[in-house]
Amino acid sequence: MRAKIWFRMICCGFGLAVLLATAPAARAGNMVFNDGLPHVFDGCCDDLTVRNNFWDEPTSVEMVSGAEVGGYAYAYDTSRLTVSGGTIDYHLHAYDSSEVTVSGGTIGWRLYALGSSQVTVSGGTIEGIMKIYSTLTVEASDFFISGIPVPLGTYTRFDERNPLAGALSGTFGSGETFTNNFEIYDDGQLVLTPEPATLALLAVGGLGVLLRRRRA
Repeated sequence: MRAKIWFRMICCGFGLAVLLATAPAARAGNMVFNDGLPHVFDGCCDDLTVRNNFWDEPTSVEMVSGAEVGGYAYAYDTSRLTVSGGTIDYHLHAYDSSEVTVSGGTIGWRLYALGSSQVTVSGGTIEGIMKIYSTLTVEASDFFISGIPVPLGTYTRFDERNPLAGALSGTFGSGETFTNNFEIYDDGQLVLTPEPATLALLAVGGLGVLLRRRRA
């Protein structure tokens, strides 16, 4: 009898251990980083907030593969937020003088460039629209706006040749193609620039031309 009881207790304990090991990670509420230090985030939370109150060095957070924000992500003050992996289910907001870089991962709805923020997109997936009130830079090649090829440069709402809204498409440095809808407001700027590898090749080519001219 006692042997049966011990056997059942061992089986129940083993089952509980397996259940705990295979259960999904608990989701935190609003994760707030505000300490002037760098962080790597690969956890789960409802909202993610990065601030930089009273710190000499900017608080910086990098979202990597496995990170899951079930609601919204916010960058304030002079903080830095990098999305290189993971998912943000709804919006990503860049406020104040924050710096936001999207090089991977998925933003499920909208990307907001607000205040005096600097937003750079060089990869990843934005499933909604880019709302541009400050400066948003896209690093890629072969740019099109609403199906029309466009040159590198800065696009605002005040230049008659530049659209206030449209569908921006191109090719990231990874070779992945993209199409992102955008809208430009107020003093917002959409900056189209070569991705770093192409920019390096252009710099090397320019240096070669300069050297040949000097030799001539």
